[in-house]
Amino acid sequence: MLANYRRLIAEHSEPLSYFSDLAALESAKRQENGVKARIAAGRFPTIKTIEAFDFSLQAQLPKAKLLEHFDGRFVDQHRNVVFTGPPDPATLCTSWRIAC
Repeated sequence: MLANYRRLIAEHSEPLSYFSDLAALESAKRQENGVKARIAAGRFPTIKTIEAFDFSLQAQLPKAKLLEHFDGRFVDQHRNVVFTGPPDPATLCTSWRIAC
């Protein structure tokens, strides 16, 4: 973090732009720490992201259709995303069909 402060000082000759970038950096760090704290409070055994999901294990899962829902537009459009299907004991995942 100290390296980031020093980098900002070197990049800015104007105090106002320095403090603006410093506030943005601080805000981003607080957001990151908040997410980490909520994950720790949830006691999740591992952290999994959609980027790490292996779509080849669920060939019937439409990757493009699923990923388009991660921008949250369906909320603004007052639509629901429903994941249904029987559990697959071989992969411990749900076979999903997306209904919109």
